[in-house]
Amino acid sequence: NQDILAAYLSYQLTWKRLTATAGGRYEHTFQKMKYYQAGRPDFSVGFDDVVPTVQLTYKINDGSNVRAGYSMRISRPGIWYLDPYVDRNTPGYLSFGNPDLETEKSHSFNLSYSYFSAKFFMNLSAFYTFVNNSIESYSYLQNDTLCTTYANIGKNRSTGLSGYVNYSPF
Repeated sequence: NQDILAAYLSYQLTWKRLTATAGGRYEHTFQKMKYYQAGRPDFSVGFDDVVPTVQLTYKINDGSNVRAGYSMRISRPGIWYLDPYVDRNTPGYLSFGNPDLETEKSHSFNLSYSYFSAKFFMNLSAFYTFVNNSIESYSYLQNDTLCTTYANIGKNRSTGLSGYVNYSPF
């Protein structure tokens, strides 16, 4: 059972050709796991996240603009990553979840240029995204038993360019 409580706040300011938008949301997630089979303990976890976003847009003229922004996305861990139940079905091997996991936080920066007219549209974009706490599995040896669980230990980086052009002659 998962319930999410959220509050949003946003503010926009326009001055001449520049528009600035800043906002964010606060989320509290309640997760309650209840098993109906013997040997599987019920458990619950909660997450608190503040998710910001900022965007600046400069209007070059009536048909083009430049935009720069920052945003954050979250990804909540699934039940199998969180479940503390220890699976002992394979001799010499234990696997279990980690109820102390945090939400993954993905930070993204972008820069784009747009041009549009009655028959033509073009958008060029560049972005950089990073995650410093992605959920990854890891294993360790303890008393001749291989134990596997999860932690917020991953790091990801990505950079990209994209372009879109649309021409409608009619």
